[in-house]
Amino acid sequence: KVAQYSRERVGVRYPDRGVIALRPERLTLVSEPPPAEEPDSKRQDTGEAKQQRQKELEKQEAMAICTRFVECLHQDTFPEMGDLHLFGVGCDYMSRAQEVLAVWQGAAKHGDLTAEQLAEALQDGSMKEFGVLDAEL
Repeated sequence: KVAQYSRERVGVRYPDRGVIALRPERLTLVSEPPPAEEPDSKRQDTGEAKQQRQKELEKQEAMAICTRFVECLHQDTFPEMGDLHLFGVGCDYMSRAQEVLAVWQGAAKHGDLTAEQLAEALQDGSMKEFGVLDAEL
């Protein structure tokens, strides 16, 4: 098996010995080397693997957004404006937004909801029903 190359020598590895340097003109090609496989990082995701990766990225993003939201609720700070619409807190009516945020804050501080629950509802697209179902229970 060819192990090393240089300008004037080729390193050949034998099973019972180490690497031996030979001149290329003394070698005879017995078989073509197998095609080199691409490392996993260079392979293109296709089909199911690509969909799985997309779902995993969506899950991570939803978890990051919900974790930030719940942390803001616990710290009594107003969450990022870009994420507010995801939780039904609009930017048009500030007094209404504060009331809606107060409801979320109360639920978070009393332990009635977690970032994981919010992320799951956000990812499933059932955020509107999430608050209604919890209120009925």
